[in-house]
Amino acid sequence: MKSHPVDVPLLIPIHLFIFSSSSFNLLQISRKGHSRVPVYEGSRENIVGLLFVKSLIVLDPEDGTPIKDIYKAGSFLTSPTSEPLFGLLDKFQTGKSKLLQFLRKGFV
Repeated sequence: MKSHPVDVPLLIPIHLFIFSSSSFNLLQISRKGHSRVPVYEGSRENIVGLLFVKSLIVLDPEDGTPIKDIYKAGSFLTSPTSEPLFGLLDKFQTGKSKLLQFLRKGFV
């Protein structure tokens, strides 16, 4: 079986701004092809919400909008890794989220 490298997931720190000329800009986000991008605060394990890429359409990159002003806090499910999959499927069927963050035991 051949192994393939795994891409580092796109995560956005909450303290960034959206600029047209910065190292992190609208073009970089849109080229990834994701509709939702996790936003973290402090460490990458501390996901605080999601940035909905379609919400970036109305932004002017020259305004330098802070990520903290446009992301949706707590817009995902969390679960311990020990939760049964059928229970998780039931949660997804409620339609309240399309993303799940697994929490390692002792990591909350």
